[in-house]
Order: sequence, then structure tokens, then C-alpha cells
Amino acid sequence: FTSLTAYRDPDAFPAGVRRNRVALDKDNFSLLIPIHGWHVPFHVAVIKNVATTEDADGAVMRVNFVTPETPAQEKMFPPLEDPSVMFAKEISLRSRDSKHLQLIVKNIRECQKKYKDHSTTPGGFTPSAPLQPRRGPQIQMTNLFIRPVVGRGRILGALSAQQNGFRWFSQGQPPVEILFTNVKHAIVQIAQADNIVLLHFSLKQPIMVAKKRTADIQFYKEVGTVVEELEKRNKRSMDPDEILDEAEEERQKQALNVTFEDFCKKVESATDCGFKFDAPFRELSWQGVTHRSIVEVSPCRDCVVALHEWPGFVLSIPEIEVVYFERVDFSLKSFDMVIVKKPVAGKYEAKPVMITGIPSTHMVKVKEWMAEMELVWYEGKDSLNWNLLMKEPNKDLRKFCLEDRGWDGILNDETEDQEQEEDEEDAVDPDSVYEESDDTDTSDDESVESEDDSSAEEVSSGEDWDALERKADRADREDAKRRAQQTEAPPAKRQRPQRAKPGGGGSHGVAAAEWVVPRV
Repeated sequence: FTSLTAYRDPDAFPAGVRRNRVALDKDNFSLLIPIHGWHVPFHVAVIKNVATTEDADGAVMRVNFVTPETPAQEKMFPPLEDPSVMFAKEISLRSRDSKHLQLIVKNIRECQKKYKDHSTTPGGFTPSAPLQPRRGPQIQMTNLFIRPVVGRGRILGALSAQQNGFRWFSQGQPPVEILFTNVKHAIVQIAQADNIVLLHFSLKQPIMVAKKRTADIQFYKEVGTVVEELEKRNKRSMDPDEILDEAEEERQKQALNVTFEDFCKKVESATDCGFKFDAPFRELSWQGVTHRSIVEVSPCRDCVVALHEWPGFVLSIPEIEVVYFERVDFSLKSFDMVIVKKPVAGKYEAKPVMITGIPSTHMVKVKEWMAEMELVWYEGKDSLNWNLLMKEPNKDLRKFCLEDRGWDGILNDETEDQEQEEDEEDAVDPDSVYEESDDTDTSDDESVESEDDSSAEEVSSGEDWDALERKADRADREDAKRRAQQTEAPPAKRQRPQRAKPGGGGSHGVAAAEWVVPRV
């Protein structure tokens, strides 16, 4: 009841109310009770119950109010500056006209039910003005689906722009009306690689759709068939029929994109809507999990959206206070993004907004976009306990911002602690380091580097000195043997035997062959 207001100014008080007579203002959800000749308004949200009893002189109406009797109920009421102020728990009114009191009781219960169906928080409902029909040419799109689903299955309807809002209507279904003043974000997303063109509205105050309160409404149309037909999988890629189908689908996609864009331009120019349609920057998109499945998260001019899957994800950029990246590590393929929204009425939300499973390859893209938006972010390797962290600032927001350095005192300290732990793990234990003793001729030893030292460095530090000396001697012998082989002469070449001249020595007139072996 902290933001509950029956009348914002005296001019809104209804005129023509009879003196000393109970009245009910249905438009402002207020019960007017005469006290000392003046009508005092009581909002129906603070009325606990009401009943009438008849007697011989007429009837008595008893009104019981909600009072802060428990600590939980005290938080529902605004703090009182004057401690002497008291709450009214019960008021009894007597009247000779019993039928009038019974009618008042019936109207109070109906008004309470209507207020409960339309309100999201106690005192958070603002009465809406009726939708006024537009004069002049109609601005309309037909054959559109709506989310959330109305009725059984998907139902086609028409969306039209009226004088002060939008109206979606379908035969046999109650119409859905959206006032221009209740639109927080209006996003149009055309079809590119996907086959869905949509128009999404994020509302300031929820409205009733299919007997449920919702703050997001989406109107969309599909290009061709989104479902893949199994019988067409085995067709060749150069099938003429398939090529014609793809060309027709591309033509329909371009036509729908033009239709949605023209509708948005006509609404902005021909009506007093008071807002501009936003569109996602698809080239800055990244993958992530906003609800249950992986979707494409796209930044817009004023918000961050993921609209393909339902329920849609819409986050206002001006509402972001700080962003924290969890599980940021080169060994991991993904990280999480935790978004803390700015406090409302001096309180942070109990749970921040989370986008999980973002691929690590998109980290640079996300940070560049956040730098352009001038957003503050931190990062760390671990996942934090946000249910516990969000309780700290709500205890004393002033102390949290001024003395505890706000979120920088929490998130920056977490990052420094993680870096300190990494430095301690990387540091070498001083007990395991071997310290050499200083000799008198240290300068001479440092200036001389032999082959034995290089071979000894390759040996593991677990061997003793005897083993190192044996390996050094073995290396010396192998080195000497290798040098001796290199200094030896090349092997002797065998010469062909020389044939003697005719008539020379020898019994058969042929000189004997001689083998000439050179000396080494």
C-alpha cells in the first residue's frame, strides 16, 4: 500500500455526492464514508471485508480494514512520520435504508474483484481510459496471431490503430486493447534468416488477456511453413519445385517486412502515440538462455530483447545498474551474464536478471556494445550467491552506497580475491627451491660454460651427484669416439687391373694383374 492513492488531487473528487450518505466511486475504486459531515475516501484495496445486519430500526454496515498487526503487514504500509497517528480497524454505519446499504456492499465486492483482476501489486493499478475509435482512414493489419494465446489454439485476428491505442479483434473472442500511454517499448522485428515477422509491446501496467495478467503482448505472422516436412528431405538441391518454393517464400518475406514497416510508420505519423518503434540490431546479437532454451539476444536502441521464443524477453537499458560476468575462464566455452536492475522505491529486486550459456567467442562483442552504452560491468571465474548478495543493499541502501562503496565494494573485492588466489597458486614454494652456496671464485664459475654443464641441466633434479658424474663421463667417451671417427681417412678405392702389352712377360703373353693398395 506504499504507492496506493485514491485521488491524486482535489479536482478528481466526484461531484454530486449527497451529504451524510455512503457512496462508492467505481472509477477510482474508493468508498466515500461521511465523517463529521465530510466524505473521507477509503480505497477498496484496504478494505478487509464488509457486511450488513438488519434490525428493527434499519440496517448496520460494518467495514473492517487491513491494519499493520504483524511485522509482515507493517511492510505493506508506508512509514508514519507522526507516531501518534493510529489506523482505523473498523467502522460501523447505521441507515434506515437497508436496501441502499446492501447495494453498497454488493458494489464494493464487485469493485474489489475488478481491482484484484487488473492489479499486479497492491495499489499499483491505474484506471485506464476507454479506447476511442479513429476518425479517417483505418490503419490495420490482418491475419495476425497473438501471444499469449487467446482461446484454444492459434487464432487469427486483425490489429488496428485507434485514436488512443491499439485493438486486436477476432470473431468469437473478446478484443484486446492497448493504450498508447501504457506502452513502455514497441519493437518491430522483420524476418531475415528466420521466417517470423512480429510486433512486440512491452507494457507499463499489465492488462487482462485470456483471463490472465500479462505485461508483454506480441502480434506475429509466419512466412510459409516453419515446420520442416520430412518427405522433402531426400529431394535434390537443384529440384526446380524446391527452387520455386524458396523464391516464393523470399517474396512473401519481403512483402510482410514492408507491410509491418509501413504499419509502424503510419502509426507514428498519423496518431499521437508518443513513442517510436524500436528494432533489434541483428549484427550485434549473441546467443544465450533467457528462460529455458537458447535464443538470439539482440540489443535495441532502448532495450535488450529475445522475442522468437515465448515468453519474450525485454530488458530496458536505462534500468540496468551493473552487470557481472560469471564463469569467465579461457578453459570454459561459455559464460553467464548477471544484470542487476536499479532499485525501485529504495529496494532492489530479490533476484537479478540472468542470461546464461553465452559462448565465450561473443565476449568481445558484448563488452564493446556495453562500452558504447556506458554500462558498468565486472567479471570473475566463480558463480556468486545472488540470493544472499541482494539482501545486503536492501538492509540499508544509504549505508550500502556511501560507506560500503556500493557494488564496487562487493563485485570488485570478489575479483581481487580471485586474482590473489591465482597468484598464490602460481607462486613457487620457497622450500622446494635449491639455493647454491656462494664460493670465493663465483665470478670465474659464471664466466665459464662447458658442454658438461649443458648436459647436466637436462638431467632431472632428482638424481644424486654420483649418477651425474657417471653420465658426464659416458658423454665424454662418446664425444671422443665420435671425434676419432671423423679424423680417419676415407676407405681405399679398388683399381681395375691393367692388361699387359702383347709380347710382354708371362707364359701366355698376358701380364699378371696387380692390386695396388695405398698406404694409410
